[in-house]
Amino acid sequence: MQYFKTLFTSTFTFLKQSQAYFRSVLLMHGFLLLICLPLLSKASYFILVHNQIQFLALSNLPALIHQHPIALLALVGIALLILLLAFFEFTFLLLSVYFIQIKRPLALQALLKMTFAQLRHLRIGTFFFFLYYCLLILPLGGLGYHSDLLTKFKIPAFILDYILMNRRIVAGLFILVYLGLLYLGLRLIFTLPNIILQQMTFKKALTSSWQFTHQKIGSLLGRLLLIGAALIGFTGLTFFLLIQLQALIETHTSVGLPSAVVIMTLLQAAMLINLVLSTVAVFFIVIDYLLADP
Repeated sequence: MQYFKTLFTSTFTFLKQSQAYFRSVLLMHGFLLLICLPLLSKASYFILVHNQIQFLALSNLPALIHQHPIALLALVGIALLILLLAFFEFTFLLLSVYFIQIKRPLALQALLKMTFAQLRHLRIGTFFFFLYYCLLILPLGGLGYHSDLLTKFKIPAFILDYILMNRRIVAGLFILVYLGLLYLGLRLIFTLPNIILQQMTFKKALTSSWQFTHQKIGSLLGRLLLIGAALIGFTGLTFFLLIQLQALIETHTSVGLPSAVVIMTLLQAAMLINLVLSTVAVFFIVIDYLLADP
C-alpha cells in the first residue's frame, strides 16, 4: 500500500509542478525543431541533389567513397551534428529540471552557459552511450525528425526479402532484443545524470547506475508507467471531450466550420502539453531518485 501511495504522490507532484518546466522545454524544442533541424534537412537535401546521390546503402558505399568523398563526409557530419544537438537538448533539460527540483531555478543564460560547458567536456564514451539511448527510444518516439538524409537510406533487397519471408520470427526476435535493451536502459538510466550532475567518470557513472537500480528497478518502472498512463489518460480524455463537443456543435448549431478550427487548435495544444510533460517526466523521476538517495 505504501508503495502505491508513493507512486501516486510522486505522479501528482510531477503534474502539479509541470508548469515550471514549460519554458525550457518549449524553448529548446522550438529552437531545434523549427530552426536547427530544418536547416540541417535542407543542407542534407542540397548535398544529395548537388552530387546526384539517389540513395544511401551499403551496396553503394564504395562508390560514394570513391566518387563523392567530400559529400559523404558532409552527410556524416550532419548526422553527428544532429546527435550533438540532441545531447545539447538532453543536457539543457536535465540541468533545468535539476535546478527547479532543488528550488534554485536559473536564468536562461546561466543554463546555456552550463550546457556548453558540458559539451566542452564531452568524452567519446559518453557520446556513444548517448547514441545507444537515441537508438533505444527512436522506434517509440522517432525524435520528431525525418530528414532527406534519413529518407535516402535503403535497406538491401535481400534483407527485405528475408524479413518478409520470416516476419514472425524477425518480429519476435526484434521484440526480445528490444526488451533486453530496454532493461539495460533502465538499469543504466542514471549514467548520464551522474556524469553531468555529479561529475563522475563514465565508468564510475555506469557502475553507480547499475548498483543503484539493483533494488529499485521495480519502483522505477512503476513510476514511469504510472506517469505515462496519467499523460495518456489526460490526452485521451481531452481528445474525447473536444470531439464530442464538436459533434454537439455540428448537430445543434450552424457554426460547425469555425468551431472545427477552434477545436483543432485545442487538440494541437493538448498534444503540445502532452509532449512537454512526457519530455520532462523521465528527468523528473531520475532527479527525484538522485536527490532522495542519501
